[in-house]
Amino acid sequence: MATPPRIALDSGALIALAHGDVDARAHLRRWASEGGAVLVPVPVLAETLRGSARDASVERILNREGIQFISVSQSAARSAGCLPGASKLPASETMDALIVATALEGGATDIVTSDFRDISALVGRAANVIAI
Repeated sequence: MATPPRIALDSGALIALAHGDVDARAHLRRWASEGGAVLVPVPVLAETLRGSARDASVERILNREGIQFISVSQSAARSAGCLPGASKLPASETMDALIVATALEGGATDIVTSDFRDISALVGRAANVIAI
């Protein structure tokens, strides 16, 4: 039997889920049916939450049973510092790099994103990138 996927959500994917995106929700149901883990790297929280009533829909997703948060480690932060240069992206992509490095260190097999080009460049062959 195949190992269940470990799916990491980037900020765009989390926002799409929170806003009821049909494709994103279909993916979430499929992963749950496969026994997959849904991971949220904690830098996604910094990019997504704004401390206002508009956060309610995001919080509903974050509070779902089975969501696992991945903290940033020193090694993930160091990797994130190197990823933009290695992938030929500008240093302004550091937050995306931090999300990717944290997801990969947390064992993500797939990263779901609304920023396919940049996330794919940062991930390389280390995980599958799923566009929503």
